[in-house]
Amino acid sequence: MEALLKSIERESEDVAKALEAPDGQMVEVVYKANRVDEEVAKPSTPNHIPGTALRVGKEYIVRVKNWMTQEGMDFNINWNNKKAMPFRVMAGRVLKETRGMVYMSLKARRLRTDYCMKCGRPLTHPVSRLYGLGPECGQHFHINPFETEQELREAVEEVDKKLSEITWSGWVAKSGIEYAMEVNNGVRKD
Repeated sequence: MEALLKSIERESEDVAKALEAPDGQMVEVVYKANRVDEEVAKPSTPNHIPGTALRVGKEYIVRVKNWMTQEGMDFNINWNNKKAMPFRVMAGRVLKETRGMVYMSLKARRLRTDYCMKCGRPLTHPVSRLYGLGPECGQHFHINPFETEQELREAVEEVDKKLSEITWSGWVAKSGIEYAMEVNNGVRKD
């Protein structure tokens, strides 16, 4: 027991008393908790910021909670004329801000991601990761029908074009934003 108590590197007045106690006597050793820097203690993903940190005039890629994409939800009925966001991950600019919401003008755009931009499910297949959409949402069903790199690039450009035509403007609840990444001129800050 003596070796165990000495091996613990934190200071405690009780350790000295415990080491002096006769064999068989019960002792209580209380260690003071180490202070942990809050920034170190938080699990973080590089460049992810919370919805509460979004500011007017800045551009972001946002990932919202699933309920923001459901038209029947009270928030979308009351604040967005029953128009839900078409994708869970979209890019755009904050135009207005209130204490609990931001009004954003958003556009779908293809991103290399491990989650489907439309429904948020994990992507496991390379073709899905390329498109940023799962097999059902992207209607590709994991099929790579291309014989050459050029055909593949053309198909990806076509997906980019179709996605860029999907736009949405409306109120986004700050609590409905899972995370955001600030972008400058369409490029993520990584």
